[in-house]
Amino acid sequence: MLLKLVEHQEFEAKIAKRFIDPQFILDLIRILNSTDIREREILKTILHRVYGKFLGYRAFIRKTIGHTFLAFVFEGLVYRGVSELLEILSSIINGYALPLKQEHVDFLKRILIPLHRHPCLTLYLENLAVCLEQYMDKDPSLTPDIILGILKVWPKTNSAKELAMLGELDELIDKLGNRDFESENTRQDIFKTFMKPYFEKLASAAASQNFQVAEKALCTWTNESVVSFFEVHNEVCMPIVFPILHKTSQTHWNPAIVRLVFQVLRVFMEINQSKYDELVAEVATREARQQQQQQRGSTLTEPRNNELTVASTPASAATRRKSNHMPKSPRKSQ
Repeated sequence: MLLKLVEHQEFEAKIAKRFIDPQFILDLIRILNSTDIREREILKTILHRVYGKFLGYRAFIRKTIGHTFLAFVFEGLVYRGVSELLEILSSIINGYALPLKQEHVDFLKRILIPLHRHPCLTLYLENLAVCLEQYMDKDPSLTPDIILGILKVWPKTNSAKELAMLGELDELIDKLGNRDFESENTRQDIFKTFMKPYFEKLASAAASQNFQVAEKALCTWTNESVVSFFEVHNEVCMPIVFPILHKTSQTHWNPAIVRLVFQVLRVFMEINQSKYDELVAEVATREARQQQQQQRGSTLTEPRNNELTVASTPASAATRRKSNHMPKSPRKSQ
């Protein structure tokens, strides 16, 4: 009934303001924590209609949503309506005027990006990614803040989150690569601000012992936008990725991952053969130096072991002689 009332064509916000006040909005957001999905869908629509009709409450609604998200991430609040609130926010962000106000940029950096910290990220990541993409559409210069923010809260032990975030980064990079810019230099300048930590994380994920994470990271190289960016900046990016992939090709337990690694290395060869050969030579030299150091270390430890053996031999012989001359206990007379 409330939804029908709010959507009615003769509904007047000025009159309804006597009943729909800030406390009413707080109650709506609180009830949005319902376990019933159907109830959450209706409440989401009501809250969205209230946001559209009551202009004076818009800032309050955004602020309340932000406080709810912060409590959810940092205070352990159990809240089931995160996905629905993000869906409302995606519509709100879509209506932001340009240039973006500083409070909207702060909302992105301090509230939306930290949502990646929560263990249940996969439950609402789809709607969160939509919000981030809309920020990128509004202001492409925010792309480095989004990418670096995600990399900063990267999971260490949660493979499901890592898989989801790899997919999210893939979509964000693809969006940057396909966006129209007045100058190609602008696109490349944006990418240069985060390319090193991005490829470091990608290489680290490719070396993961979880084969699903490694496979997802290696399949990123099928993304044309990623390959295009890598090709432009291969002199900087290839030395970051190659040593890790080379080691992974020799040590990973899964044969399918090893095959994927060789496919990526073949892409490197096609992009810049001379740089690839240079890196292969560097790795071979480094491995040879490490082997020499190991052999030198083993050679130094062998004489020391021999000295210890020789030094211990007389002592043990003297001990045996002493034990032979030890007086025996007299036997009892029968």
